[in-house]
Amino acid sequence: MFLLCRLGLAIPVTPSAFAASKWKTDIQPLPTADIERKHAEVVRLLTSKGEYGGYDAVRYLMGYKAADILGTRHFVYPRAISAPSNTPSSSKRTRDDNDDHIAACAAPVKSRKVSGR
Repeated sequence: MFLLCRLGLAIPVTPSAFAASKWKTDIQPLPTADIERKHAEVVRLLTSKGEYGGYDAVRYLMGYKAADILGTRHFVYPRAISAPSNTPSSSKRTRDDNDDHIAACAAPVKSRKVSGR
């Protein structure tokens, strides 16, 4: 039953949910509307993403790591990882943005002697 929690379809409500759990006592299902929304998204991913639909559906439910593992073991078609670009994005500061101000504010590092005990 804990798999339902891992898939985001249920919520653990007591510590027993991780061992000998009882349905609707230790683990509660999500509201029906939330489950229907997740189901619709998984169906959409599987049907609209072509060969990568399985990968995207696993990534949606279980995360990137699980999707990548299933991809390397040939259970789903993995998505190719794009190479990083050498051009800076607009969110990254450039080398000359306030470098002088940062250097002026930095406190000098004092060296300490370590005793040889």
